[in-house]
Amino acid sequence: MQCNTYTALFGAAAYALSTGDSVNGSGIVSCWSAVWLFFNARNAMKSKRILPISVAGAVASIGTAIVPTVDIPGVDVPRFYLAAARRNAPSLDTVAYHDIVTKQSITYQELEDMCRKVASGLINGLGIASGSTVAIFASNHVHYAALLFGVISTGATCCTISSAVSEGELEHQLADCGAHALFVGNAQLPMLCRVLSRGLVKIPPSRVVVIENYYQGQFTSLYKMLSTAPYLPFYISNEPESAATPAVIIYSSGTTGTSKGVILSHHNLIGNTTAMLTTVDYFIVHERLTESQDKAGREAFRPQRSLAVLPFAHITGLLSTVLNSIALGRTQYILGKYSIEAFLQAVQDYQIETALIVPSIAAQVVNHKHLNSYNLSSFRQLGCGAAPLSSGLQARVSSALQATVGHGYGMTEAGGGVCMMGSYKFAAGSVGFLFSGVEAKIVDVHSKQELGYGQEGELCLRTSTIMMGYINSAEETSKAIDSDGFLHTGDIAYISESNHVYIADRIKEVIKYKGLQVAPTEIEGILGDHPLVSDAAVIGIEDQERGTELPKAYVVLRNTGAGKDQAQAQRVTEELTQWVADRVANHKRLRGGIEIVEAIARSQTGKILRREMRAKHNARHAAKI
Repeated sequence: MQCNTYTALFGAAAYALSTGDSVNGSGIVSCWSAVWLFFNARNAMKSKRILPISVAGAVASIGTAIVPTVDIPGVDVPRFYLAAARRNAPSLDTVAYHDIVTKQSITYQELEDMCRKVASGLINGLGIASGSTVAIFASNHVHYAALLFGVISTGATCCTISSAVSEGELEHQLADCGAHALFVGNAQLPMLCRVLSRGLVKIPPSRVVVIENYYQGQFTSLYKMLSTAPYLPFYISNEPESAATPAVIIYSSGTTGTSKGVILSHHNLIGNTTAMLTTVDYFIVHERLTESQDKAGREAFRPQRSLAVLPFAHITGLLSTVLNSIALGRTQYILGKYSIEAFLQAVQDYQIETALIVPSIAAQVVNHKHLNSYNLSSFRQLGCGAAPLSSGLQARVSSALQATVGHGYGMTEAGGGVCMMGSYKFAAGSVGFLFSGVEAKIVDVHSKQELGYGQEGELCLRTSTIMMGYINSAEETSKAIDSDGFLHTGDIAYISESNHVYIADRIKEVIKYKGLQVAPTEIEGILGDHPLVSDAAVIGIEDQERGTELPKAYVVLRNTGAGKDQAQAQRVTEELTQWVADRVANHKRLRGGIEIVEAIARSQTGKILRREMRAKHNARHAAKI
């Protein structure tokens, strides 16, 4: 199971359909009716606190108030999100996506039109029908949303494949999902050709569509595939059908084992957006607004210009910068090739108001030598997800940018985000409160007995947005979701009596020193608070003589030249070793040492590749023996 720490558009970055309307199964309803429900339900419902705990966003007390559960519209994904965009975008001429490098743009009207042309081309030209699977293997692109909606509009399932996969992973994912057709970016074409030449993946050339404008070759170009011929669009009109119909397949990153395809239904995606927006709306009402303030007051808090950095193929990027962004009518500026300088320059040039990033980018921002030379005053909110964000780094980013920094937690298998932490009842180190409609319990890792407030154990979740299952793997699905419908996340966590959720670490990543647990993220957070450290990772290395694991740290220094001189490097490592020792219990000390490196191995979504780091350490150690 691949877990993703995920921010679901915290704070005002996701004011959802709060400035417009949303579609439900019976027609159009104002999101302000949901706000009205908040004030009425608050008095009608009572908070529940029991030990052992089973906390639900719908019934659990958040301070003295309650986030109610709301109905999830029983419709299909394209209809829900495009209808929301019509009501929330300033106009249909508003740019939905703009590529900073290529200067390509697509407006909301063009997005709708292209969605229909893609669907028509798939049905009338390529023979794609309901029940088919169509993959997208491309980096972030202005046409990504149109391709996604076009595929789903045929009744097919869209498999989003990361542009960062290896050749073997691409072959596995295409074969595993049984793709009948494929959209591919020009940069990804050489790898695809090598995979297709081996014969395991059998997609005919006529069904391989190259996204770039002027492609000529054995495959089909996107613009030749687009069609204006009439077709019968796929349509969902009730919640049971929405819950039973797959919309997307997203593969876990594979950093904890072989990647598995997570099947998410129309209901899963729409439900996660609805739950997140309900929760955010509640925070806005109770933190910043009074009951008498109107829509104009709310719009003052809503950012419009966002910088797209995270990959659209992953759950975090798909929900935040594709689906939720469209629901908000926002403009996403795509930063094709990332560098910290390009990131800061884009914020200045395009007056970016919000962005969703990973902690490693946050660290690069605050540690940049020339940060003050950029005009970043347009920033209003920053979301940080996909990996743990230390409270120290969160505070430093907020101070440096003079912006609200939100954090959250979720996972692909849960359908996206399940809790979030903005400025409302802020608690340092917490990933926030559960979303509306989410239940959580903490169980002992070994006995599986439910635990109480403040006790660490495995976090288990139950919500209507939990995945349909893993593709072609009923056994793995049954391991992940228990008989009571709780998803076992594989994360160690605890819930405070104030109902804040705290994530300690992954169960499989916890280091065991003489039987005592050491959470790598705790040590990484402490190292990250040291003024010399830019980034850090902690792994467990085997000490065969003592028969135990030892915590070892890898650090990136802000001054990269500081560690090149051997004597100076020794002084730095000694200082950092003592820094940690002064702040942790004895068994958590860095007995495996500290190594200064130029960069920490991370996945495309910012997760530390601990397995890869351990393998390199073991290989080097074996070579010395």
